[in-house]
Amino acid sequence: MSKFVLLSRLAAALLAVSSVSAFADPHCGPGVSKEECARRMAQSARDKARNQQNQQNNNNNYGGGYNGGSNNTVDYRTGNQPKYGSAQEREQAKRDRKAARDRGETTTTTDVIYRKDGGTTVVTNTTNPYGQTNTQVNKYNPYGRQTQDKNVNVQHYRGTDVNVVDKRITDFGSRGNVRVITQERSLSYRNSSQYNTVISREQTYRNYRTNYSRYYQSPAYVSRGYHGGYYYDLRPVVQVDVYFSNPLVFWLFNSTYEDSYYRTYWGYDYQPFSAFNRAGVFYPTQDLIDLARDVAGMNYGNTANFRAAMQVLAEQLEAKLPGRLGSNDVVISHAEVVSANLAVVEGYVNTYGQPFSFKALLDLNNGYGSMVFVPSTWDRDPTAYDLYILDQINARIMNGY
Repeated sequence: MSKFVLLSRLAAALLAVSSVSAFADPHCGPGVSKEECARRMAQSARDKARNQQNQQNNNNNYGGGYNGGSNNTVDYRTGNQPKYGSAQEREQAKRDRKAARDRGETTTTTDVIYRKDGGTTVVTNTTNPYGQTNTQVNKYNPYGRQTQDKNVNVQHYRGTDVNVVDKRITDFGSRGNVRVITQERSLSYRNSSQYNTVISREQTYRNYRTNYSRYYQSPAYVSRGYHGGYYYDLRPVVQVDVYFSNPLVFWLFNSTYEDSYYRTYWGYDYQPFSAFNRAGVFYPTQDLIDLARDVAGMNYGNTANFRAAMQVLAEQLEAKLPGRLGSNDVVISHAEVVSANLAVVEGYVNTYGQPFSFKALLDLNNGYGSMVFVPSTWDRDPTAYDLYILDQINARIMNGY
């Protein structure tokens, strides 16, 4: 073999190896420069690393926060629905996350959605102790390459941070005229039969949870998120008068109307209204106080609709009784603001016979559009009408109005 032929064959072999090296990677091909090939390969490596990091984040707590076991998966390729666990598990997870936020921790929930096109969407909601939620939405194509990195600061439902509300209420309570009014009403409250009833009813209501918490546990109720007011712990606030610097708490527990008090709090937004004609019918619980604090941080229209909604609630519960509601007869054992326009409360009503449970949707945009659900029976499965009302309430919660 001549030297020329040998060199020609070696050159051909080297060219073949070079072609395989240049075009073996799917990001490169004929007509793609070496610089472009290198750029594509580097981008692919970055996307792969980011995707792996995101997968890792799905199993870890973000920023040292508390996850609460809320990693949910939806697979639209197969039609499988998310497996969120039983109603009891969801309720416990929600309680755990709230307890974590009360301790000053941040909570995180993650949803992984497998789309029909073969790609994935990862939605991560991170909520700080003040109720502010940050939503991170990452989308990936079927090949794992990230196609969207979107961060959304969601307006939290309270209208303003809890610490801001607390400061506003504290500053308001230190005003001279407000301090005089709240001290007078506090003294009157402590010397009233209403205050004594709060103390005497506590054990009775604790016994209700022991005796009746097993009711309303049929699958038809539980699958709709209804457990009955007895399901929740009783958290009484015997000295509710210490919260009288919150105008909504003041309105709920005082039958007198103090124009200068309310005018000082709302300023230019203030429009005169009436005293609560059923003041004192609600037993003071921490859940009710927290709800009043949350709504007090919203605009004046929301607070006006909250008063209307509480009026509707009292009237509809009273309609179930042979007489009028008495002092501390209505216990709100669970309360939650579920959207900018809605709050949900659950509890029970004390009667001389069999107490009954309820769930109510409070419309903070139109108080008179609130809904109240009272089960037809307490010892049997729900009726078709019961389920219809619960479905209506749940539909409005899902739609946020």
